[in-house]
Amino acid sequence: MQSGVEIRMPFMDYRLVSFLNALPLTSKLGNGYTKLILREAMKGIVPDSIRLRTYKLGINAPVYEWFNGILKSWMLDIVSSDNFVNSTFFNGKIIQQEVEAELKNGEISISTSNRLWPYLSAQFIL
Repeated sequence: MQSGVEIRMPFMDYRLVSFLNALPLTSKLGNGYTKLILREAMKGIVPDSIRLRTYKLGINAPVYEWFNGILKSWMLDIVSSDNFVNSTFFNGKIIQQEVEAELKNGEISISTSNRLWPYLSAQFIL
């Protein structure tokens, strides 16, 4: 997906979807896992550290790198704007203070970058 290639498309073939819909639930869920039949099919092919993990890992935008690099001034302009600080949908003042406090230490953390992204995106909608 990061390179414009949709990684889920092979699983959208109507024959595979029909087959999976015909399977009993116990073939799809079990032992604390979802997609059980796929996990079993990939045994010995995909490393167990990946095959058996229960949390999702998405391909996210590199906001940490952006906000500490090329988009830093853009991000600061938005966070400092009156519309952001006085938002009726979120507490922009607290977010602004958090960003400023982190910048005193040199850069915005990964967790703050990821939390900040939805608020900045909301500014374009509002």
